[in-house]
Amino acid sequence: MTEKWDNKETLSYLISFGYQMAGALDAGKFGSISYQEAKDHIDNGTIFSLLQERIGDVVDLSLWTLGGSQEKLLAALQDRSAVGRDRRYYSVENDGLCLLSAYAFSAINYITREQRS
Repeated sequence: MTEKWDNKETLSYLISFGYQMAGALDAGKFGSISYQEAKDHIDNGTIFSLLQERIGDVVDLSLWTLGGSQEKLLAALQDRSAVGRDRRYYSVENDGLCLLSAYAFSAINYITREQRS
């Protein structure tokens, strides 16, 4: 994990992002983004464009448009994606929003563990 996003500010972004993904699922957006679409767009750095297109009507994505927050959040998601153990470790294999939530939780866990050591 890079020093670039290992801080309290990024924790706040990740927590908010997890809430937004839960809100999208609650609003009936399950299935709006496939697992593979989410993976591909994270890896390509275009996940926020996809989220705006597919769930922008039910979540506030503007939270990550200022002050480099989008880059920090993307770096955290890409770091979790690079681990490559999604299906078994996170118990997610179908829905992209569930995958994004799992990545957010995993990054939060990683950062808090690192801060304790």
